[in-house]
Amino acid sequence: MPAPFLARHFRWLCALGLMLYAAYLFCHISPYASGSDASGYINSARLLARGEFFAAIRPLPGQAGENIPPQFYQPLGFRVLPQGRAMVPTYPVGLPLHLAAMAALAGRDLAPIFVNIVAALAAGWLLYALGRRQGLPAGWAAAGTLLLWLCPLFCFMAFQPMSDLLATTWTLAALYAALRAGDSPPEGAKANEWRWALAGGACTGLAVLVRPTNILLALPLVVAMGWRPRRYLWLALGGLPFATLLGFYNYKLHGQIVTTGYGDVSSAFSVRFFPHIAAHFARWIPGLLSPLVVAALAVPFLPRGRNRDLVVLAAWLAPLIGFYSFYYHSGETWWYLRFILPAFPVLILAALLTAHHFHERWKPQAPRAWLPPALALLLLGSALSWEIGWSRHFHVADFMKGESIYLAAAQWMQAHAPADAVVFCMQVSGTFYYYTDFIVARWDSLDGVDTRQLFHSLEGQKVPVFAVLFPFELQDGALKRLGGEWRQLTTLRAATIWQRLPSPCP
Repeated sequence: MPAPFLARHFRWLCALGLMLYAAYLFCHISPYASGSDASGYINSARLLARGEFFAAIRPLPGQAGENIPPQFYQPLGFRVLPQGRAMVPTYPVGLPLHLAAMAALAGRDLAPIFVNIVAALAAGWLLYALGRRQGLPAGWAAAGTLLLWLCPLFCFMAFQPMSDLLATTWTLAALYAALRAGDSPPEGAKANEWRWALAGGACTGLAVLVRPTNILLALPLVVAMGWRPRRYLWLALGGLPFATLLGFYNYKLHGQIVTTGYGDVSSAFSVRFFPHIAAHFARWIPGLLSPLVVAALAVPFLPRGRNRDLVVLAAWLAPLIGFYSFYYHSGETWWYLRFILPAFPVLILAALLTAHHFHERWKPQAPRAWLPPALALLLLGSALSWEIGWSRHFHVADFMKGESIYLAAAQWMQAHAPADAVVFCMQVSGTFYYYTDFIVARWDSLDGVDTRQLFHSLEGQKVPVFAVLFPFELQDGALKRLGGEWRQLTTLRAATIWQRLPSPCP
């Protein structure tokens, strides 16, 4: 069969695979402002789309609002300013900027879906391009993209509006651009050098906007650029607009240029967390990427393992995994490996380079020419089956269905509760702030509040009071902490909706 025909056939297969994966993502991505992270990012995006930095507090009416701490009105994903007159988002501005920009093109409801589809497809293409740079045949490089796209963690983060997928895409783009800028250009190709360096700076700036810890890219970028001061100038110029934007945004919201909305998180980092987290990573990296990823450990010992590209990628892998190996939350559960998701494409590439090395060495010695390719396909098929099996085990494809409960609860309340109602909640607080105009009150911020007086005042003003609670909130004693008599109105899967009954007459 002629080589040109094979090339055309391969391109059509890739195009078909890309369209099928995009359709799969479209059917499974949750666009809802749910929980803490998703609602925080989407609420922040709405503010940016309006050209606003501060979110308004919805206070209790009249005397009921007296002596109430500002945190009482603070939905998840926000921080009330010390003056107590407004709130600011706590999450980094990168993802909200992407969502706001996409909302202008596709609408607010579809923005999270299209941002994630573009980011996921771009991450797959960048991994393919990096594989080709390393000399992998097109089929092997495409296999790397499949391993990334079907990884349970990659799918799980692609199915929700969170920053991990976007962080992975922009860090891959920054690394690829830096490697292209660092290539020794032939005569007359100096223009490509500065263009790729400029692009590398812009991609790095966007990566840091999405997740501030992506400043760890500094080390691999230095390795990639080599000792060419001109390249660093273009790199800095590419990143300057995004650094300026980040500094302005931080100063506007938090009063400091170099800060985040998370506050002081130093207590979450400690050397004592390392043994548990290292064991957690050792268990779940092969669990999520299949045991094939263990082959990545052999790359440093291969001839091609000492080339510049792999040194650059290792200079990214080591600080990223090392940094989060001391972060308490990294070891909580399997999907908290999301913090090191940007390392997964590098691990996949290294594993494939090892497998391809031994495939090529064994091929001339194999008794049957078809045997090495058949074993390679078997290895790939086993790895993909492993990933699909774990995705089914974790019910990753059901994520959107589970998150839809947040919107359903908000819609039910809008249909059955008066517009002036007060809704006590915690888990759905960011959701209700986004989808409704109800007064959102945090039941977990009642310390120091005289609840009897509070509810007496609300009752005197004939303000209806409701509560929307998840099972863990009931177990934490939400209704007991609120006090009084409550009647359950309905249950929407995990969400229970309650109404406070009038106090008995004395």
